[in-house]
Amino acid sequence: MRRRNPWSVAGLYWRRRAQRQMNEPEPASPPLKEVNENAEKLNQHLRPIPPPPRKMEGDSMKPREIRKHILTDHAFLRGMLDELDQSAFRVLKGHEDEISALRESGLSFHLRFAEHLAFEDRFLAPALRAAGLAGIEHSRRLADDHREQREVLSYILSGLRDLNRPAPVIADELRSLVELILDDMALEEMTIIKGALLRDPDLRPSPRHPNSRSTPTP
Repeated sequence: MRRRNPWSVAGLYWRRRAQRQMNEPEPASPPLKEVNENAEKLNQHLRPIPPPPRKMEGDSMKPREIRKHILTDHAFLRGMLDELDQSAFRVLKGHEDEISALRESGLSFHLRFAEHLAFEDRFLAPALRAAGLAGIEHSRRLADDHREQREVLSYILSGLRDLNRPAPVIADELRSLVELILDDMALEEMTIIKGALLRDPDLRPSPRHPNSRSTPTP
């Protein structure tokens, strides 16, 4: 398993998230002003990451449908991440002539992952809030995670658009992103998706009345 680079942009946010989850004070993070200034000078033919859509009237999915959709999404995204990691590795090994293809793969992943985040904002977050106090806390963490992920995505997207950015730097940042997203998806599946919070109401065990007795088996 490749060791996480703690000084990469993804490593920075991974450390911030770990500290937040342990309720420790977060260190001061470097300002993103430079990133925003550079983004204004980038090529205009690449689409930016779309913001999460607002929940529309009538939007509704059952918890099991949300769970199935997210797990399917995760499987697809893992395939994209594997290809992205292999492509970035080749660039780091000296195949810098493949940087254009790596940029395109990185952009494709960014757009696809942005759609995934938008789906979770629209359907998963409300479903968690409807599951009680534990679900509300998970929905807050989900919002924090999505905010941090979007910051990382925006930063790396600016690098993909910057034609003067060295190929090895782009490749290293993308590999760092791959590891971060894989970790996040695994944690989300373990703590939310495959847990009891996303059970349909009719599938949740109903509490037994204290005076009720089961019928003895003859």
